[in-house]
Amino acid sequence: MITVRGAGPFRMGVGLERLSSAGLLSWVTDPDSAGVQLAGSAGAWAGELVLTFHRGVLMVLETDTSAVRTAAGARVGMSFAEVENIYRGYGELINNDQGRTAYVVPAGHMVILLSDHPIRPGVGSIQAGPLCIILQAFLDSE
Repeated sequence: MITVRGAGPFRMGVGLERLSSAGLLSWVTDPDSAGVQLAGSAGAWAGELVLTFHRGVLMVLETDTSAVRTAAGARVGMSFAEVENIYRGYGELINNDQGRTAYVVPAGHMVILLSDHPIRPGVGSIQAGPLCIILQAFLDSE
């Protein structure tokens, strides 16, 4: 289950070193110029999550597998109508300038974003993290 606070041991704000030392990461990229690193989940969540760290702190979780669901029960592969039925007014359908669609569910300064799939209708990925990061990335994507 993915929430705005995290998933299992992958809690927002946890350190990359802590997860790595515990054997919970299968791969990690080198930091880019802004201090951002990506990593893949291991352990019970092996292959399920892509984690984004900023300066060694977990900021964003992402999945593109239907095995992971949100706390409310939404998952990859659902139609946006099914997602809207689950959240019933807690979120809203949005579009960006590139014609992409997503359903966004805010929770304070955090958000869950269920975005479209490039070749089939419906949800193709789920992201959770700070609203300012997730929303900006979706709206600015190309």
